[in-house]
Amino acid sequence: MYYFIEEFEGHSLHQLMDLVDKNNREILEEYINCLEDNELIFWCNEEETKLFPKMKKKWASPSLISNAIIEFNHNYTYDIAMIELNELGCSYFQLRLGSIDLDVIACFTQFLAKLIQHCPNLNMFEVLLPHHSEVMDEMFLNSINKYVQLRCVTFYNHTIDLQTTVDSLCIKHRVDNLNNSQEKSAVSFSSFFLNSEFFFESRLRNPYYNGKVTIDIEGNIKNTINDMESFGNICSDTIISAINKPHFKTLWYSSKDQIEGCQNCEFRYICFDTRPIVFDQINNIYKSTTPCNYDPYTARWNLSTLKSHSELV
Repeated sequence: MYYFIEEFEGHSLHQLMDLVDKNNREILEEYINCLEDNELIFWCNEEETKLFPKMKKKWASPSLISNAIIEFNHNYTYDIAMIELNELGCSYFQLRLGSIDLDVIACFTQFLAKLIQHCPNLNMFEVLLPHHSEVMDEMFLNSINKYVQLRCVTFYNHTIDLQTTVDSLCIKHRVDNLNNSQEKSAVSFSSFFLNSEFFFESRLRNPYYNGKVTIDIEGNIKNTINDMESFGNICSDTIISAINKPHFKTLWYSSKDQIEGCQNCEFRYICFDTRPIVFDQINNIYKSTTPCNYDPYTARWNLSTLKSHSELV
């Protein structure tokens, strides 16, 4: 159906009928009726076709860095890194805490105050931290929920899986540890991004790695937190010097068409896949180190994953 639409878009019904012999006209009519019934095509006169120019298959962003992950360390000062990330256009931060107590809460609230001050480009941020106790978790939420840019707080290593929404703030409790909850593929159709900007970015770039920079617990500047390779440290290097080093941006360009399995998936341009990938030099292709929840060769989801997802929703 897709190839039929792509091939014959803009043709008149008379032209379509002339393309096939009498034996295949019935099949052609079935195609057209099916597409019309599902509102995938419509008819118009030749003059009206000029009102529907094709979308340009391009993607561009004014930001060199669009999103950053920071493993918060209360012994570090992030002021310079914040200012630089803002200048690079960063509008989204994921902030990770390795522990929680009264001292950490005090230091982190000071950090957030500086983040708001130094990053006027900030649109939203989320926080991930280990579950401590109901009292301590509530105390942490009360200390940061005043920020309108805060979209989500995730308590991992919790005793239950639960998701609630308070005003515009999403609060998640996850039994999984941090790595298991973050490095995953889509779990259902609801995980997909149905917008043109994401679609065209996915055709050219990897939407998870593209425009991303991470700062680990020791201040090392990386592609992702769990990467072994570091491109500098915020104590001695600028972020711009780190991302301009050879190979830092390599994964930015690892589009789904270059990843084994993903390249044959019908959802590859709308799927936000956070699984780690490595490059197989022998076969000249990227491969994910963990299996996907969807099998494009059988068009089936992992039923156990779908069940747990539906319970969470």
